[in-house]
Amino acid sequence: MNQTSKLLILVAALSLPLSACTEKKSAGTAESKAVESKVGVKVNGQAISVTELDVKSGHATSDKKHGISEPKMKQMIDMELLRQAAIQSKLDADEDIRARIANSTRTILAMAYMEKQLAAVVNPTEADISNYYNNNPARFTERKLYEIHEFSIQAPPGKAAEIQAQLGKSKKVQEFDQWLTGNNIPYTSTPVSVTSDRLPDDVLQKLKNAPVGGTVVVGGKERMNVLFVLAEQKQPITLAQVKPAVANMLMEKRKSETLDNALKQLRDKAKIEYVPPYTANGLPAPVGME
Repeated sequence: MNQTSKLLILVAALSLPLSACTEKKSAGTAESKAVESKVGVKVNGQAISVTELDVKSGHATSDKKHGISEPKMKQMIDMELLRQAAIQSKLDADEDIRARIANSTRTILAMAYMEKQLAAVVNPTEADISNYYNNNPARFTERKLYEIHEFSIQAPPGKAAEIQAQLGKSKKVQEFDQWLTGNNIPYTSTPVSVTSDRLPDDVLQKLKNAPVGGTVVVGGKERMNVLFVLAEQKQPITLAQVKPAVANMLMEKRKSETLDNALKQLRDKAKIEYVPPYTANGLPAPVGME
């Protein structure tokens, strides 16, 4: 193995945020003294804290049984040596490196805040699970197994209406397949077997009213999915069978809603200013390309 490969493996194995490797506190500050009191190892006089070693070893910071394996300790020391070499080479002054540090720090703190919000989410109760089961018969007591042929279509500009119209003429999968090919419309075609409890709400609402031999269209003008319903079979499922899946689904839904609400509150309070050439939609189109 060559030296470059070894270096890449080292960096990947450490999985340390760049910000943690570059933002060392200056000596003499209160923060540096606090860190100094919890030093795990020093490299050329630079401290690596016990907390950093705990994080690397996978221990919770509240765990009093500190310890780290010899390979991981070596990795931490090697990374610190590389960090120091980078500082000596003045890489920390490079604009691109500083941007990567900022993005790394931003991501770590954002993830920490999200984890804090999610920790407060309460597990669904037995009543929550039963209510969801009883209020969604199409997913459970009237559950069906659908045999579908799906066309995922990238509709060229102005072709969406023509594709929709063709569906009224093409009663068979093969006919529609040939028409798409003959009209040079990009698409993929896949047979699918799926039960109704695994379908997104918008797809299920359309499928449950579609007859065998019928079609369902999902999506907009540019990207659309056309579903040919080839067969269906009733396969009801009991509450006992589906309880773990429903509990997990409700929990994930609560987590999603919690994060959405937290972001909405933060955005509502925030003052966001876009500095040209940046806009709310990113960069504007080049002159003459609007």
